[in-house]
Amino acid sequence: MRVVAAIIALCIVGIVVTAIIGALGLTPDIEALAAYLLGVGGSVLLVVIVLAIVFVYFLPTVVALLRHKQNTLAIFLLNLFLGWTFVGWVFAIIWAATVDR
Repeated sequence: MRVVAAIIALCIVGIVVTAIIGALGLTPDIEALAAYLLGVGGSVLLVVIVLAIVFVYFLPTVVALLRHKQNTLAIFLLNLFLGWTFVGWVFAIIWAATVDR
């Protein structure tokens, strides 16, 4: 349950930071960001973003591995095939965070 609480806390922090940035009027320069993404540094940033997305997608599997779950393979398969649906991903993260009986 600590993992689920940590994920929820990170989401709340992200929402609060976004609200503060918006309230202060610190909007990003979209044209400069697009130019950077299409430039030399863009490929490195793209790789980092893709790796971050893959890590978040397979977070239930990582949690199951770290917690030495008996059903790690089943959690991985659920995550692999149904993780793209929000319900499948949430079910997998809850399953990975629960205690084996």
